[in-house]
Amino acid sequence: IMVPAKSVGSAVEREERTRAVRECKASLSALCADDAMQHLAEGSPLLAVPAAQFAVKLADAIHGEGSLEAVPARLCLSDAYVAAKYPQLAEDTLTAAN
Repeated sequence: IMVPAKSVGSAVEREERTRAVRECKASLSALCADDAMQHLAEGSPLLAVPAAQFAVKLADAIHGEGSLEAVPARLCLSDAYVAAKYPQLAEDTLTAAN
């Protein structure tokens, strides 16, 4: 999912595959963010951090780093960092979301 596919097939097939991969990444990013929030609600911030980090990675891959659409994933990650008592990482994440 994170590595671009080889250029095989017609232009229409490649475009359809690209669209399907983007949709898959978006769904996976939302799932990771939900999982992170669930871990936070259960009081397990150290489990929330990797899920939130992957949500940010996927959001950046889909929308581009620093895009407005990636802000919710970054906010989730900053919440996880605060709960895990990593205030500097939370601040850096919020700065990147700005």
